[in-house]
Amino acid sequence: MRCAARSLFLGSSIALLVLVSDSSGQGTRLLRDPDVSEDKIAFVHANDIWTVDREGGEAKRLTSGQGGETDPVFSPDGKWIAFTAQY
Repeated sequence: MRCAARSLFLGSSIALLVLVSDSSGQGTRLLRDPDVSEDKIAFVHANDIWTVDREGGEAKRLTSGQGGETDPVFSPDGKWIAFTAQY
């Protein structure tokens, strides 16, 4: 199931590029470290963690600390996101 979810992410990547570009106003940068839950995709953009619904929509920034955040991973129930940070 996890492999199929990652395939869905690849198919949705164009939509994510447009969404992040629109929401940040800076143009699209590299989108890294995706993880997929039942209903959300978490990814890294501009050294912050973002999420977006699997069906598309507006991406939401979850972090904005001084350092960078990487490697978001959803908990098995999809309620939490663990990540690595450099503060």
